[in-house]
Amino acid sequence: MVQNCSRVQADFTAQTLDLGVDSLDTNELKRLKDFIKKKDPGSFLLAMSEEELLFALGVLKRTKFSTAGQVTVAGLILLGQEAVLRNVLPSAEVIYLHMQNDNEYDKRIDCAKPLLSLLDILTQTIEEYNRIFTLKIGLFDYEIPDFPQAVYQEALLNGLTHRDYSLLSPLSRPVRHRKSWFIFWWSNTGKYLESRAYYS
Repeated sequence: MVQNCSRVQADFTAQTLDLGVDSLDTNELKRLKDFIKKKDPGSFLLAMSEEELLFALGVLKRTKFSTAGQVTVAGLILLGQEAVLRNVLPSAEVIYLHMQNDNEYDKRIDCAKPLLSLLDILTQTIEEYNRIFTLKIGLFDYEIPDFPQAVYQEALLNGLTHRDYSLLSPLSRPVRHRKSWFIFWWSNTGKYLESRAYYS
């Protein structure tokens, strides 16, 4: 059943900040363009100038205060310089914990980087613990990871994109590995008070 709702919650990430294009990381913009080219070589976005691309993606938005455009919260999350992210948007920090048991961890990463860099760092870290098994079928050997990269990357992106960035708490992400399963545990999910995802 769908119910009409008279109150619509504003999108916090669409709000503009008192920041200009100089708060963005040019290396991250190049990373983003390379990402688009890899995923969709024929994308119309690749034919745009950098300025056009930033406006098209909502990284910049023209306001009555700046016709040149101000950076949105989403734009800062996607392309912001690390120092600016830490100063302006402390909730963008991610804490990764690799748990040995329920109470102890053997690896911790505190990271406040733009989205694509953050995804790369977390992927590299998870791959350190991602065992590969070889399945032999006839003359062929197939390498099978404990956790397919596409699966856990989707879980990571869900946690990163659906969190409530208006809150002050970082996104704490304990990852517990025990043989053939692990748990992502988000302490800041925005819509829900607490969320867990199990993979086995």
